[in-house]
Amino acid sequence: MAFIKKTVKVSDLRNGDTVEVGSKLETVSRVHIKHNELFGYTYKGDPFLRGITKVVFKVPIAGGGFRYE
Repeated sequence: MAFIKKTVKVSDLRNGDTVEVGSKLETVSRVHIKHNELFGYTYKGDPFLRGITKVVFKVPIAGGGFRYE
């Protein structure tokens, strides 16, 4: 199984997304994303102003294609 990494804004994260924080993979929960008047959206209290790394898994399926999760 392969994966694709992409830097996104915290406001683009959704419940169930997988992110890489400190070389560890974490699943995003809606309680992790909050809106702060000063910084905008935060993930676990950190605004990640340069973006956060979202991980998408590329899963091979029967018939030769791929499914992205």
